[in-house]
Amino acid sequence: MIDRELREFLGRLLGNRRAQIGAIALSVIAFFSIFAEWIASDVPIYVRYQGSSYVLPAITRPDRFRDMRADQIKATLGPDDAALWPLLRVGPEAPTTDPPLRAASLSHLLGTDAFGRDVFARLLHGTRVSLALGATVGALSLLIGFALGGVAGALGGVWDSLIERLVEIVGVFPAVVAVALVRALERRPSLLSLIVVIAAVNGANIARLTRVLVLRSLAEEWAVAAQATGASPLRIAFRHLAPHLAPALAIAGVLAVGSVILTETSLSFLDLGVPSKIATWGEMLGEIRWGAGAPILLPPIIALALTVGALYLIADAIRKTFEV
Repeated sequence: MIDRELREFLGRLLGNRRAQIGAIALSVIAFFSIFAEWIASDVPIYVRYQGSSYVLPAITRPDRFRDMRADQIKATLGPDDAALWPLLRVGPEAPTTDPPLRAASLSHLLGTDAFGRDVFARLLHGTRVSLALGATVGALSLLIGFALGGVAGALGGVWDSLIERLVEIVGVFPAVVAVALVRALERRPSLLSLIVVIAAVNGANIARLTRVLVLRSLAEEWAVAAQATGASPLRIAFRHLAPHLAPALAIAGVLAVGSVILTETSLSFLDLGVPSKIATWGEMLGEIRWGAGAPILLPPIIALALTVGALYLIADAIRKTFEV
C-alpha cells in the first residue's frame, strides 16, 4: 500500500513544473562540480610518469603535483611519459603566469583573481565543495533531528524535557555565531568541527519540527489504538509514522541543504569556513578585501543564487505535491 502511494506521489512530483526546473538546474550545477577535473585543472586526467600511472591524480594523489602549474608538470615529463589533459589547463589553487585581476580571455574564461588564480577553475571546484558540504551536513542534520525529535515526541516526560532544553540551547545560537565560538576555542580549526556545529544547529530545527509532528500523530485514533494493543510509542514513531512524516522531513532536508550552503558561504566569507586554500564560493566573495570587483564576485553570487533557488523550487514542489 505504502509502495503504491509512494510511486503515485513520485509520479506527481516528477510531473511538477517547479520540480523539473529545480532538478534540471541542480543537475547541471552538479555535473560541472563532479567533472571539474575534466573541465579545468592544472593536473592531467591521466598521466604516466616515471614508470607509474595515475588516474585523476588531483583526487587520488593530491600531494604528487601539489602547487604545480600545468606548464611545470609538462616540463617534468620525460620522453617515455604521457598525459591526458582536461579541456582547460588551469587549476583552482596554483597561481597562473598571468597578472592578478586580469580580464576574461580565451586562456582564462572569467579572468584571474587577486592572487593570479583562474576564476573559472575556482568557481567549478568551489561548487563541488559547497554542494558536497551542503548534502553531507544536510543529511546529518536530518538524521540528528529525526532521531532526537522522534524520541522526544514518542517517550515524552523526562526525555522530552531534556531533549527540548537541549534543542533550545543549541538553536538559540545562529550557526555563524556557534562556529565562531568553536573556532575561538580550537587550537587548530578543522573541517570536522565545522560540520558538527552546523549539523547540530540545523538538526535542532528539524528536531523541533519532528517532535511536533510525532506528538500530533500519536494523538490520532489509529495511534492510540496501536498503543492500546501493546505497541510502544517508539515503534509507532520510527516504524509506522516515518513514512507519513517523510514529505515534511524531505522538505526540511532540502531546505537544510540550502541553509548549509548559505551558512558555509557566509563563514568562508568571514574566513571561518573550510581551510582558506580550498576554493569555495564564500572564499571567492571574500576577495573583495583584496580589491576584487564584479567580474570575480558575480560568478559565485550567480552560482549561489541558482543553487539555492533550485533547492527551494524542489522543496516547494514537494510541499504542493504532498500537500504538506
